[in-house]
Amino acid sequence: MATQQSIEKMQLRQNYRNVWHTDLMNTIKADTPYCCLSFFCAPCVSYMLRKRAIYNDMTRYVCCAGYMPCSGRCGESKCPEFCLATEVICCFGNSVASTRFLLQDEFNIQTTKCDNCIIGFMFCLQQVACIFSIIAMIIGSSEVSEASQLLNCLADMVYCSVCACMQTQHKVEMDKRDGKFGPQPLAVPPMQQMSRIDQGVPPTVGYPPAPSYGQPYAYPPPQAQGYPPPYSGYPPSGYPPANYPPTGYPNHSLTQPQALYSLSLSIQFSVTTTFARFPYRRSLSSDAVAMEGVVKLPSFKLLNPISPSPRRTSVPLPTRFRRSCAATAVSQDKSVSLGHLTRTDFPILHQEVNGSKLVYLDNAATSQKPYFVLDALRNYYESYNSNVHRGIHFLSAKATDEYESARNKVAKFIKASDSTEIVFTRNATEAINLVAYSWGLKNLKPEDEIILTVAEHHSAIVPWQLVAQKTGAILRFVNLNEDEVPDINKLKEIISKKTKLIVVHHVSNVLASALPVKDIVEWAHDVEAKVLIDACQSVPHMVVDVQDTDADFLVASSHKMCGPTGIGFLYGKSEVLSTMPPFLGGGEMIADVYLDHSTYAEAPSRFEAGTPAIGEAIGLGAAIDYLSNVGMDKIHDYEVELGNYLYERLSSIPDIHIYGPKPSQHVQRAALCSFNVENIHPTDIATILDQQHGVAIRSGHHCAQPLHRYLGVNASARASLYFYNTKEDVDTFIQALADTVTFFNNFK
Repeated sequence: MATQQSIEKMQLRQNYRNVWHTDLMNTIKADTPYCCLSFFCAPCVSYMLRKRAIYNDMTRYVCCAGYMPCSGRCGESKCPEFCLATEVICCFGNSVASTRFLLQDEFNIQTTKCDNCIIGFMFCLQQVACIFSIIAMIIGSSEVSEASQLLNCLADMVYCSVCACMQTQHKVEMDKRDGKFGPQPLAVPPMQQMSRIDQGVPPTVGYPPAPSYGQPYAYPPPQAQGYPPPYSGYPPSGYPPANYPPTGYPNHSLTQPQALYSLSLSIQFSVTTTFARFPYRRSLSSDAVAMEGVVKLPSFKLLNPISPSPRRTSVPLPTRFRRSCAATAVSQDKSVSLGHLTRTDFPILHQEVNGSKLVYLDNAATSQKPYFVLDALRNYYESYNSNVHRGIHFLSAKATDEYESARNKVAKFIKASDSTEIVFTRNATEAINLVAYSWGLKNLKPEDEIILTVAEHHSAIVPWQLVAQKTGAILRFVNLNEDEVPDINKLKEIISKKTKLIVVHHVSNVLASALPVKDIVEWAHDVEAKVLIDACQSVPHMVVDVQDTDADFLVASSHKMCGPTGIGFLYGKSEVLSTMPPFLGGGEMIADVYLDHSTYAEAPSRFEAGTPAIGEAIGLGAAIDYLSNVGMDKIHDYEVELGNYLYERLSSIPDIHIYGPKPSQHVQRAALCSFNVENIHPTDIATILDQQHGVAIRSGHHCAQPLHRYLGVNASARASLYFYNTKEDVDTFIQALADTVTFFNNFK
């Protein structure tokens, strides 16, 4: 009795509808000249088609396409061209069948009933002719012998005709695969695409579609009726409030969507004091109870000026997950700072810690997340959670679309020339390790030099120490100058023909100094060296343009720029990434896998093995949308002002030493200060600030032990700001620090 699994397999096969776009009978009409060429020069055509089926990559060739016991055991890898030529001449029929198997496997195609009949008729004629020949030989009948010869001749004609039609069919299918009727797809085999029986010939949108992640046909599928379900009682009665908006508002210099968006955010800002006191709730009804009297804004798409990707298909976001972004409500009142405008978007900031209002000043370690990012994460897991790049169903296609949209957003944010130059990683540390183990192990040799500074983060030092041990390369470090900034003149001096790589930070997480990375890249390229920039402390705070900088590699982390933890990215020039071998092996990063070897996908897929951090990538994309709406120039200008205010106030504390350069007209510090107070351990300071005043700062070596040793200390305290901080936060911190210093000085 058949098992349930066998029955299900049989039912699946019976319901299988994926077929060749052109059946054998119509191939002559589809491409008559090629069909004639296939008839008169069959082995040559088979040779060309077989190579084309494997994308002319003869490293992937095995005889009989791996379908015979001899496959892979005939030394094909040593002389694949000769083996293929031998196969198409000596085993012509098998070479045609092998090409057919390759294409059927690649596109999940099965032979149609009509094709089965034609191919079956060809085999039947051959077998009948063989039977007649045997009978003629046994009985010695000339009539039967003549009949067998006639049948043999007819069988040969049918055989040649059917093979010609089959080869033309293969050619037509590969024309579609290779973009003859539409945009050019990937240069390496894409994931298996399922042909549609109801698809026209040629497909009107190309075959396969253009997106590099293998978007299936008929995406997006039609949206189900009645989704999302309507929410009763929304919007509340009496909305909007009477006598609103005020006369003369909005500013008509804005476009209509922008004006409506700014208007909505102004309403949100007017009620955020009440709104911020309540935790984030899932239930609409509980929101209504907890937030009585608070005006909630409708989730009109018109109010969101973020441009969607060209092919985005939206899963409607339930109203309870839509929150206005106060960040883009640009106040005309100059007394209202960017910090005051945006902090209402960050729910974590509105709480008490140890009996005091939280003042969060540890942003160089990680930033807080706005509602906009939290909603995006919740929406993914509640509305279209699925794996990417692998399925053709709606959820997978939607997840893939949003995941790749996030990659596009990162590329646009740092002004990369193409999204394929962005590789998603777990964090910036993994991104640096990727470069070290992929590019470094391949390109570094004994006596080659890698230049770094003593102010680098551990993640920019340790990987290169490991690679240097394996390759014999030499690490050279640049010390600080009298202003406690890496000595750029010394760095320029030690660059030589031996220099193969320069690894530098853009902004120091301890010294708050910024390096002239564009000049460093220019000096490095003069000796044909590469440059890797650690931009973890710059990408969240200023405009970064990788094309203008001309860096070869750049790394950053999501969690420092209002995005989720667990994801970062590597930017690499496409011509450099294309030469780098894989860093990790597994699913997603392959083109084809055989028992004795594998071929690999193009970048960035080559470096993204396994299931990626999908929700985190989508959250990063939302964070970029949020930061872009605020404006990176606006963030940078505000943080320069706030950072100078922090330095000025901190300098008033007795017996304090602040590390890094002093701010001036020519020196712009990042919005952070690392410091020590004489005779007080920084961890003691951080502990009292937290437990007695609710102020969160960082103490320790900040993953920069070599720098602290150079400075002659074991650790330091660090207060680091972001655009949602205010001068009131700084004042609270300074007062708390002064009280803490007084507290410890009383024990002297």
